Amino acid sequence: MPPSFVFCDVLEMNEVTISWKRVYSTFPETDNLSDSRGWTRKEIQKMLKFVKGPIDRAIILVAASSGIRIGAFDLDWQDLVPIYKVDQELRSEITENEIEKAKVVCAMLKVYKGTNSAYPAFITPEAYLALLDYKSEWIREVGREPKPQDPIFKKEGPFPRKATDVSVKKRLERILKNAELRKPLARGKRRYEVPIMNGFRRFWNKTCKESVSNDSALGALIKKEFMMGHAGLIKLDKNYFKTHALELAEEYLNAVPNLTISEEERAKAEVVRLRKENAKFGKGVTELESKVSRADAKVNRLLKAMSEFEPKYAEILDIKKSGPY
Repeated sequence: MPPSFVFCDVLEMNEVTISWKRVYSTFPETDNLSDSRGWTRKEIQKMLKFVKGPIDRAIILVAASSGIRIGAFDLDWQDLVPIYKVDQELRSEITENEIEKAKVVCAMLKVYKGTNSAYPAFITPEAYLALLDYKSEWIREVGREPKPQDPIFKKEGPFPRKATDVSVKKRLERILKNAELRKPLARGKRRYEVPIMNGFRRFWNKTCKESVSNDSALGALIKKEFMMGHAGLIKLDKNYFKTHALELAEEYLNAVPNLTISEEERAKAEVVRLRKENAKFGKGVTELESKVSRADAKVNRLLKAMSEFEPKYAEILDIKKSGPY
């Protein structure tokens, strides 16, 4: 057993007050084996067919599109920040005048806020809409709008009591069992092929790493590691590679079509991506045409200057020929 685990056990036995939830959420999962794999998109699509309400759907889509650990589901409504695109610019805040032309392109989760492990995770528009659907159910159960400090994921009932990691995992276990994605273990095996929560994290990691980026290969890789809550490729990346949350969001948008689970939503995300590429291509063509136009104008000015100079040059030649040389 690693020394860190032993040390934690000693503190717990001596009733030392520590936020164990934060500590344990950073530990590798017990079923996290090197020969295991992540969930596939088809498997996640199958899970969504066996949800029993908006909360189940929201949990699955948030897990798949953010890659957060089970401990990171300890979120308040103030930790959810929509990211808008206004006139090709990403914003986390908009004015009333910009509401009509602003579009939510993803959303940010303030994971482990207030701790040294805090980092910004992101979810797709599909997952954000699932959270808004669940918010409507949240309001019906509690009888009021959620306050900023109220938990996003709560226990069933009229009181906004935070759902535990265990309850979130049990919901997923039920869904996996009904979807027949969690078959009994074969004799002699102690772990499943796909870890429940880490399976979503591996799906996120593989999908993002395979998505094409506009950044350099190294820069994109470091940003993707940041979005998983890692320090970077090396420990110094956290100190020397400072990245604004909106820059991470820009990188995340490259993976949104691939992280979207619903085929309908995937088609919408692909249309957005193609429009973005076409806009870039169109801008490039416009810039090229502008350069050609400027070059043509310059050539015309030179031709005009040459035509005006020719008579003067001929006159100079005539003078030289008639002179005493």
